[in-house]
Amino acid sequence: MARHAIRLGAVAATALLVGACSGQQVSDRSTAASSGSTTVTRTPPQPHLSGSQVKAVLADYDKRNDAAIDKHLEGDPSGWSRADAAGLLAADAFDTAFRKASMDAGKVKGPSVSGASTQPSQADAWLGGGTDQDGQGRWMLTVRHRADKHANSKGESSVAYSAWQSGSGTTGWKLFATAGSDGGSKPPSPGAVTPLSGTHKQAVANAISNSLYAIGNGNSADFADASQLKRVREFGFVGGQKDVPATDRVRISYDCAGWGDRARSDARKATLVGTQAVRMQRTGAMTLAMVTLDCDWTAASDKYELWFSPEVAKVMKGSTQPTHSLRRPAVLMLLLAVPDSGKPSVLGSGTRFLLPRA
Repeated sequence: MARHAIRLGAVAATALLVGACSGQQVSDRSTAASSGSTTVTRTPPQPHLSGSQVKAVLADYDKRNDAAIDKHLEGDPSGWSRADAAGLLAADAFDTAFRKASMDAGKVKGPSVSGASTQPSQADAWLGGGTDQDGQGRWMLTVRHRADKHANSKGESSVAYSAWQSGSGTTGWKLFATAGSDGGSKPPSPGAVTPLSGTHKQAVANAISNSLYAIGNGNSADFADASQLKRVREFGFVGGQKDVPATDRVRISYDCAGWGDRARSDARKATLVGTQAVRMQRTGAMTLAMVTLDCDWTAASDKYELWFSPEVAKVMKGSTQPTHSLRRPAVLMLLLAVPDSGKPSVLGSGTRFLLPRA
């Protein structure tokens, strides 16, 4: 959708890309008994949706999301609540407010100009969706491989992960989190499902805490693969700051709470498992966790001045005056793979900016 820019004095132009959100029941069956009478046996619920079910879920989502995009292009955010939820819904509201500010400033000409993709949502693989594994309702993770222009410098295809909360049957599913990867750990495969145990949940809690400490201090020794956290530490800077001396680089930091935590307890220490901030499911000998955090994103520099563009300043109700530190709310999404033995991995990450908190 829109590109939001924070301008940095003496640093290459900063573009903050926040893209548009693009998206079984198991029925009873009748069997004939040997006596000739008819009995009804319930088909055991399957943990993973079928291919036809996933296709129907995504097609239904696209109808609602396309309608929301049409409204967005007019500067109206009211359609998003029918398509998305949680952190993504909040990020959508910022996107539309930024677009409206850009329209008011004459920098966006109107609904005929769109950066949003209208291609149908697709999934190369998926997990879950058939049963409620974490006690918070059914949810599904879809995997989409992106090659060519989305490939990283090693020629590896990037991966887009999308997390969906269930609706009714194959209708009404909403996208609640997304995470991207530019290579590294392979996407998980659907496998046999074992119940979530206390041990599994504690391992997820530890991985969440360690990932947030790793974002802050760069120490990823607790992970088999934490390369995707680099995306988090560099968010807001296209191409990173590789041409800027290490001592002069703008520092990015996060202060996070669990999504929905009004007390804003430190997510590194708070109990997040069992809340809407963490959705879990089992596949094989692994627990997958989609984590959604409500963060303060801060960019700071001792050497360079930073400032908001007029449009961002209007939305944030802030100033365009240069400063050495900028802070704004953001949603941080992490997809973690926590094996029953061995170190966890960060499969993907995603960050998007939000409107000012009330």
